Amino acid sequence: MPSLFYIRLIALTAGTLVYLFLLALILGHRRPRLLERLLFFLNLSLFLIYAGALLEMNSAIEYGSPPDTTRLFYSLLEGVGIAFLPALLVHAHFVYIRAVKRRAISRFCWAVVGLLYVYPFVHVLGSLFIVRHLPGYSSFSVLLVWFTAGGKLLLLPAVLVCLAADCVIAKSSNDPIERRFFIWLGALCVLIFASLALREGFATLRPMVGGGNATAIALLGVLPGALLLYYAVLRNFLEFGAQRNLMYALPVTFLALLYLALVRRVSGWLEPVLPPEATASVLLFVLIFLFEPLERLIGPVLQRKFREGMGAVQRLTVELQQEARQGNVAHLAAEAEKRIREAYALAAVRLSIPRDAAICGSFVPS
Repeated sequence: MPSLFYIRLIALTAGTLVYLFLLALILGHRRPRLLERLLFFLNLSLFLIYAGALLEMNSAIEYGSPPDTTRLFYSLLEGVGIAFLPALLVHAHFVYIRAVKRRAISRFCWAVVGLLYVYPFVHVLGSLFIVRHLPGYSSFSVLLVWFTAGGKLLLLPAVLVCLAADCVIAKSSNDPIERRFFIWLGALCVLIFASLALREGFATLRPMVGGGNATAIALLGVLPGALLLYYAVLRNFLEFGAQRNLMYALPVTFLALLYLALVRRVSGWLEPVLPPEATASVLLFVLIFLFEPLERLIGPVLQRKFREGMGAVQRLTVELQQEARQGNVAHLAAEAEKRIREAYALAAVRLSIPRDAAICGSFVPS
């Protein structure tokens, strides 16, 4: 159906932009830990899936029958993303439980994570062993299909494990932001699991491989990324929101790129009437008239953010003054380093204290 086709096209475009935005956000984090690195590769995997599927649909629109090189390229993007997605999903949840919740993860769970990473390669070797007598069995495209199939087989159990982990984290959390985030994430896992199960088929139900189920999976797959983006930017989840400069630079960059894409598309539409260069010039120079309304819109927002920042500095100062009243200099220095590092999302903070306190009555950051 044409409507489902265009809905899926919009969903794939949104998913590509959301996960690309998250990649840039995580990449700019000043204090990368194992968790942030895993989140980066998890979002990279999802970005490859959405980018490959988007390229596939655009190729079908542009060429009808895409060239072999194009088909191989988008199949490679989707295949690599799908193959490692189950392992990255489970691994990221386990590392979050260990690093943030401070709960031990058994060796069996880590062994399962290792098997999830290895399984796509094992699936390729097993398929080679089974069909080694068939002609052309070792071509790269066939190996890529088997590699992708290995990841697809693990998606259902991986989502189920993530659902269980989300429930455990939400139940044990005392932070309302963290609890709400994982409650919503668990609800999305239920919907994604149901759509994937319908695609594979279970019990007496036949597999649903039509356009409706594919569109539902594409739409649902965007929501976890959008949820993480919302809580990271507006709720400072995982301290991503502390990167104020990045918070302002990334949306502006994305809007500029989208506007340039719009300029190119409109120039193509009006080419029978106007030269593309003339259309592009008009659309670019018309931005001059938007500066004044944008300044009026953004000015109050920046002032409010400035007041919030100054309020955070004052609260931090009061908290450190309360710690200083205890009279323990070593504890005060350690607490100040911790609070400043968390408040400003710094990689490390070190305070040097002179041996003779009478020489300098305050701490000197180094």
